Amino acid sequence: MLDYASAKVVHVSLLSLSVGLFYLRALSRIFSLKTVGNRGIYLLSHSIDTALLLSGLYLLYLTQWDPFTHLWLAEKLCCLLLYIGLGFVLAKQTHIYRQYTLLALATGCLGLIVYLARTKTPVFF
Repeated sequence: MLDYASAKVVHVSLLSLSVGLFYLRALSRIFSLKTVGNRGIYLLSHSIDTALLLSGLYLLYLTQWDPFTHLWLAEKLCCLLLYIGLGFVLAKQTHIYRQYTLLALATGCLGLIVYLARTKTPVFF
């Protein structure tokens, strides 16, 4: 079993890969690049996202933090769900301006997720 520091390094590394692949897929879709339909990138992206989610759950297990007690964590989870939803809608969207808008909103969610993870200070609650 990994200690907290090692698990956090794994989690942050997976986050970096996940965000990079998210932008690769989103920008490929916006600019109609050939990587849009690349099955390997699609599978790699979802595999990394799954590992990222599992590493986050492992960190919760190690710290025994409760989202109902730690409001910053509740906000982070809400932002994560919104980010996933925006990514899903972005993948289905064909209108270029809506794609840009959804990408900007997803970027805002990512920024808020990172802010909450670093400061552990709630913004909305």
